[in-house]
Amino acid sequence: AQPVVDYLKTIEGADEWPTEKPLAPEDVKKLSGTYSFGLTVYSRIEMTANANNQMQFGRPGRFPRGLTHLGSYEFVPVGAERVRIRFSETAAGMSLTVHDPDVVLTAKKGAGT
Repeated sequence: AQPVVDYLKTIEGADEWPTEKPLAPEDVKKLSGTYSFGLTVYSRIEMTANANNQMQFGRPGRFPRGLTHLGSYEFVPVGAERVRIRFSETAAGMSLTVHDPDVVLTAKKGAGT
């Protein structure tokens, strides 16, 4: 494994990580819940938080992926540095979009979640 680490150190930016911006507990509560992008139970995304108030992105019944908050409700999934998950709030409620780098998914938060 050490030769791989040594090689990666020669590539500019290979060891850079985005800086985590903290989220207030009320923001975690606002973003948490179930977001739908279709009609079936499989067309859902569950946004949860771990014990450190870090958001997690997952499908029902699956292990969630940790997210790094970049600020302004924009997140990057661990291990997918090109992908961005962005949240927005309108009079109709919360929604999220997944960008890779273009929009690949839009989901709306369900009532009461």
